[in-house]
Amino acid sequence: RDTNGPLTLPARWEALQLNESPTGARMTLTETARPAAVPADEALLSRSDDLLQDFDRAFRMFHEFVTGCRTLYDVGLAVTVFGSARFDEHHRYYRLARDLGRALAERKYAVVTGGGPGIMEAANRGAREGGGLSIGCNIILPHEQQPNPYLDRVVNFDYFFVRKVMLVKYSEAFVLMPGGY
Repeated sequence: RDTNGPLTLPARWEALQLNESPTGARMTLTETARPAAVPADEALLSRSDDLLQDFDRAFRMFHEFVTGCRTLYDVGLAVTVFGSARFDEHHRYYRLARDLGRALAERKYAVVTGGGPGIMEAANRGAREGGGLSIGCNIILPHEQQPNPYLDRVVNFDYFFVRKVMLVKYSEAFVLMPGGY
């Protein structure tokens, strides 16, 4: 490809640029992939004329990194399972994630998830049932996610990107279930 000219996407990728949402509205790929902002992330991306406010925000992010590292540094071998919070315990993906969590625990892997309901809960539940370490990296969302009851360790985050780093940093492998990452 010519590196000086405009980037053109292959035809099969162009279809990804304009997807139909469940409501029928057209969205770009970046809009469909972007998680809903939490107040901390929203504030991070807003422009500020107050340098001290920016330093304070940076300190809070650094503090989240330190807290995450201190909570997770000794987990040993671990696998992170990403998946939707929307599946209940009767769904086949929930059952699959629960079986996976149990199988990983029986093989001495800690199971790390986002700490919420659905597939995350199922993997943590399976890990607990298999006698393994069950870890949740929970995001603090207004009116939404609470840590699931199957966690041995929980670390809470205000910033999505800090949470993603922690979900990846201490794992040897990753499992992407529907709705994950």
